[in-house]
Amino acid sequence: MEQQSIVLSIPIVPKEGQEALTLSMSRILKAEHRGEEIAFVTPGKASELLATFNRAYLDASEFYARTKLEYNRAEDSLNKVRAEILIDKMPALLAEKKIGSSADVRQAFIEADPNYQAAKEKMDFIGAMLEYLKGKMKFLENSFTSVKKIMDTGNWQMIEQAQRKELNGMDDTTKTAGQSQPRFGKAL
Repeated sequence: MEQQSIVLSIPIVPKEGQEALTLSMSRILKAEHRGEEIAFVTPGKASELLATFNRAYLDASEFYARTKLEYNRAEDSLNKVRAEILIDKMPALLAEKKIGSSADVRQAFIEADPNYQAAKEKMDFIGAMLEYLKGKMKFLENSFTSVKKIMDTGNWQMIEQAQRKELNGMDDTTKTAGQSQPRFGKAL
């Protein structure tokens, strides 16, 4: 079966002909999907599950660092656009509108500039992707820790016992003097 790659594409400040940062999210999303297995973890499956979460966390942390770099570059680009407006365009805009200069007026002209709006939108989008990756990292960290705690404390034995009881259609509240009763309703 052919494996499909899931890619996250983040627009960046163009550099060296590159206009987007592409990140393969396949391993992260597969690990996230495997989070449900924590409820049924056994000693035999734990090491493989821990390795899956760990590899995915490494990918997510690398992607976070690369995205943070792009966020910083986008912030620098936004500041350059702002500076160009203040230095090159502001005197003409103020004269054209016959408005006195104040912080609020300057900020209004800056925010109305299409180049500023585009740079701000790009920075905001990259910031949202940082939060998305932070969430993935937190999930993977929690998943790893949960499996480790279950294995370290021997809770996996309690989970196995609960699973066996559930498969047999019984739990502790349905047993009476060695006999089982229906889970719902009264015994006949």
